Amino acid sequence: SGVRQETMHPMTFEEFLWALGEEHMAEAIRTHAQTLEPYASHHLATRYFRLYQAIGGMPAAVSAYLQQQSIDDARIEQREIDQTYTADMTDPDNGISGIAARKVWKSIPAQLMRSSTKKFKYSEVERGGRRAKLMEPLEWLEGAGVISLNEMTECVAAPLIPFDEEEGSFFKVYLADTGLMFYKLGINPRLWLEAEELGAAVASSDFRGALAENSTAQAFSSNDLQTFYWTPPSSWKATGELDFLLQTDRMEVIPVEVKSARNVRAKTLASFMEKAHSPYAYILSGNDFSRSKTESGNELRHLPLYAAYCLDEGFLRSEL
Repeated sequence: SGVRQETMHPMTFEEFLWALGEEHMAEAIRTHAQTLEPYASHHLATRYFRLYQAIGGMPAAVSAYLQQQSIDDARIEQREIDQTYTADMTDPDNGISGIAARKVWKSIPAQLMRSSTKKFKYSEVERGGRRAKLMEPLEWLEGAGVISLNEMTECVAAPLIPFDEEEGSFFKVYLADTGLMFYKLGINPRLWLEAEELGAAVASSDFRGALAENSTAQAFSSNDLQTFYWTPPSSWKATGELDFLLQTDRMEVIPVEVKSARNVRAKTLASFMEKAHSPYAYILSGNDFSRSKTESGNELRHLPLYAAYCLDEGFLRSEL
């Protein structure tokens, strides 16, 4: 029999719900992602999802939490995982510059927190940082499953291909796990969860945006979806970017916008849909499932952030 390779990912939110004994909720979310009808347990699902974001999907951290219902125990595991990653980077047998890899790893959370484009900048890894020196450690980190890359495209039609530029970096880098994001940025998860429950904010809007985007990238990566982010070509004389583009097996280009708050405005999205002839788009936010339309009549499918795991190849193949 042949050998089949499997890539291991952190647990998805669906798998996290299974671990909590909430199989019915996991199935209900998949059903509502199809029907787009409001979900009666939306607030409870949101609460579980915030917990998942803070703990992450690393089995050791999830297991530590489940044993004592203790976020502090999960945090100890997050520190252990971070230290293990760092030790692996500096292992001379892996053939990369351990110092460069460690600098890249350290810079990622701050790069994601940028309020303008979250495009990866070599110069923020080290002064005068260059592609030639930093691309190899980046590729090693990606190969090790520690990070995921989301390349830029200017395409509005399939097949989507990355924008190619020799010296620049035209991609975003996401951490493989949001729990590590909390740990590396020193966010107190218990305080954050309590504040979110009360509708208050103990973390910046930049963090909330980065967390929402990273959570979505994590879900797509776990589903082995190839994604791109999109910026308009210079000929468009337009600004703005779209967080993710997905390509279906019918060669359709489906844009996905991620909003950390409930306030959803999507001007760039509407103009992209016109040019790309996208049959629909997804907006992931804090809102419940629903449908709406752009001014031009294009369909917008609204999913809660916690339902990103529903967008997999099988789902994108099925007609709604």
